[in-house]
Amino acid sequence: AAVESAVNTDSDIAIYEKQIKASDEIAKDTPDIASTTYRQQNLYKMKYAQDISYRKDATAHKATTLYNEIALLKEQIAFSEKAIAFKEKKLQESEIKYKKGVISQAAYQKACDDIEQAKSDKAKQETQLEADRVAFNTLAKYDINYYTLEKNFEAEPYKYVGDVQRHFRESMDDICRYDLEIAEVAADNIWYDTMGYGNSFQASSYYSAKASSAATLNSIEERKKSGVSALNTIYTNLLTTQQKVLDLQASIKQKETELKTLQVKYEKGYASPMQIEEAEMAIEQMKLDIITANVSINQAKEVIRKPWVNFY
Repeated sequence: AAVESAVNTDSDIAIYEKQIKASDEIAKDTPDIASTTYRQQNLYKMKYAQDISYRKDATAHKATTLYNEIALLKEQIAFSEKAIAFKEKKLQESEIKYKKGVISQAAYQKACDDIEQAKSDKAKQETQLEADRVAFNTLAKYDINYYTLEKNFEAEPYKYVGDVQRHFRESMDDICRYDLEIAEVAADNIWYDTMGYGNSFQASSYYSAKASSAATLNSIEERKKSGVSALNTIYTNLLTTQQKVLDLQASIKQKETELKTLQVKYEKGYASPMQIEEAEMAIEQMKLDIITANVSINQAKEVIRKPWVNFY
């Protein structure tokens, strides 16, 4: 419902619709169908129609991304609260050991620093959660404080089937298609626009227009290259993050085995409750890291499938 609301209330989409009508009226009022104005306005209509389609996908992606990031932040804050409680117990233990001379002042100070860092991390997460709440409310017109959020924390492994470089190039070609065609019309019509309507040839105007046109065409080509580069970075990060998940899963299995051994030692009096809790917290942290990675993976997958959502 929030995604649908975000799309339906997107002011940019309404602006594109008005621009289509404006371009249509300008084209109708232009008698010379060979003119730059007539040809460009017809292209603008198609460009704005494409913009609407792309913008809807981008807005849906942004709303979904914010939603899942908010749900993730709630999980991270909940873990931070547990981490702070655990570190407070460790600090009490460290204080006793320090007073008895069992640990150094540096070790005790580290325990103090650890809890301060944990509190700082939690404060940053809460600040980000509030910022995301406001952004989501502005975008989707829903205040997440009044809802229980669905947790979309699972991610299937993904790898693009086919030539991913070709996919990126063709996607950027489509994104820039009408901007390029509009610029090409201007380039093709420079002589006509300079000499049309009985105007005498003015070298300065002609060559200035040529230079401006060349700069515009070049900027579009550079935008394509920059877009492909950005998509490559996202895809590389996606593959890296997926490998990170596999590594974390392997580490969790190892830590769970170590925890079982530690529990046996605890039952025999060779390990403390704090050691057990610390091992459990380490496993929980890695599970949270997997959730964080999965949220990132799902966001990146949508960008790879629909590259335009990254540019609108």
